[in-house]
Amino acid sequence: MRAMFQSDGKATCYHSNGNIWYKEKLNLNSAGGQCLDEAGARVHRWSWNSPSLNPTPLHPVFLSLNKTIGVRILGKEQVFVTFLAKGQQARFRVGACCAQFECATGSDASGPSISKEELYVLAAKARIHQAFQILHQYLTTPSHPHLLKTT
Repeated sequence: MRAMFQSDGKATCYHSNGNIWYKEKLNLNSAGGQCLDEAGARVHRWSWNSPSLNPTPLHPVFLSLNKTIGVRILGKEQVFVTFLAKGQQARFRVGACCAQFECATGSDASGPSISKEELYVLAAKARIHQAFQILHQYLTTPSHPHLLKTT
């Protein structure tokens, strides 16, 4: 898993080494966000609009999760994930879906909580589905030498 985005504006992106606990690349929440290097040291930190703190302005942040997936952060509601493959691009808005005062704070707003084990199962299902898609594409490619049919 490279990243997780929630509709309330929370997000986490991970470094390609896959270490979930200490190798976050990006972390967003309702107060702001931060970028970290592979060692876990903070590279950049900002707040969205906090009157109680001295807000650190957000300069646009551009991250590459891998060679085909990128993340662009322009503001709390302006977070985009971009997929690029074979010259085609798809861009999805994954920023906060509503103003902070419009979002309920109860557990119903974010849906049922998911355990770490359930998250791992979902990630494994996604990997298995991706493997089947690759296998299907490999078998349906005309240049692939098909097995000879015996009649």
